Amino acid sequence: MLKKVRKKFIIVAVTSVLLVLFCILGTINLVNYIGVTRNADELIDILKEGGGGFGVPPFPNFSPETPYSTRYFTVTMSDTGYVVDMNLNRIASVSVEDAVACASELFSANRTGGFYGNFRYGTMSLRGDNTMYIFVDCSAELSNFRDFLFASLGIGIAGVAVVFILILIFSGRIMKPVAESYRKQKQFITDAGHEIKTPLTIIGANTEVIEMQSGESEWTKGIKEQIARLTSLTEKLIFLARMEEQSKIIMFEFSLSDAVRESVQPFAAVAAANGVTLKAEVQDGVSYTGNEEMLRRLVALLVDNALKYTDGGEIGITLRAEGNRKIIETRNRASYIEDGDLSPLFGRFTRGDASRNSGTGGHGIGLSVVSAIVEAHKGKLKAECKDGTAIFTIIL
Repeated sequence: MLKKVRKKFIIVAVTSVLLVLFCILGTINLVNYIGVTRNADELIDILKEGGGGFGVPPFPNFSPETPYSTRYFTVTMSDTGYVVDMNLNRIASVSVEDAVACASELFSANRTGGFYGNFRYGTMSLRGDNTMYIFVDCSAELSNFRDFLFASLGIGIAGVAVVFILILIFSGRIMKPVAESYRKQKQFITDAGHEIKTPLTIIGANTEVIEMQSGESEWTKGIKEQIARLTSLTEKLIFLARMEEQSKIIMFEFSLSDAVRESVQPFAAVAAANGVTLKAEVQDGVSYTGNEEMLRRLVALLVDNALKYTDGGEIGITLRAEGNRKIIETRNRASYIEDGDLSPLFGRFTRGDASRNSGTGGHGIGLSVVSAIVEAHKGKLKAECKDGTAIFTIIL
């Protein structure tokens, strides 16, 4: 359990750092990209004002050297798509054919602004229904943007890796007090359970002696019933503590069909005495690799729970195989429970009745044992109340 808590802590911590870094680096790179496009668009606006070239300085937000450092070219297209003029004097990397191809493609696509490769472009209308395409070379700015983007991603990944290693190292120290407290708690439950068993045995023996001398009475009968309840509760608590201590359980292949049938059979007489019909529908030949003793206990606890909290009528338990999955399901009438999810019942000392009445003989720990057994077998557990019927489903 502590390993799972530590694993979840590491995942949450690393994910949080990753999200924060993603937001920070994403914002920085987005602002950087917006800056590149904004500067290019401002240059295009200046060129538009100059009729396709730089006019007389000053140029807002730019230095006087801007006309000499900016690489750009223009292509003028007629309304029919023919090139009527071009200016390639301020760029050496673009040929006439390249300029014509760029402008023709954009004209055909009816595009008026954006990026074309490393060029930011815009358009302006001229006399005679002609259109001038202005291309500004942004290769240097985009190259710097890409370099910063990849560098920031590399630094971010390296940072997350370092944080992961540090959290992996220090999480053990952080979890140490929790682990020690958890260990002491489990040890306390185990020790207390063993200590309780001795006085319960003595009280039971003394009660039998009293009955031998004075006969059975309602008082001795009540004492024996409470001894049985406390003994059952103690055994379940010790079982849970041992389950949590075990890192591995012994598993082998066995007949799950036989285990379910044999676990249900002892409850038939109890059900009949309470006016309840116990119906078991067990598919033949279902085998499973797991801990047979634990799964027998699981079935017995489910049936016992159904008997204690049923309104009467019929209690059904089924076993079926669906592909590689083995499904155990119990159904019993429980009209006093509202329809919906019943998963909170798997908490310790939780009962379906809000009053926590112990008149049924239960103590709210049996379903916790069921949950622990299912978890140990890496199965799934589902509980719900539908149309006044409590349904517990185990998927192995």
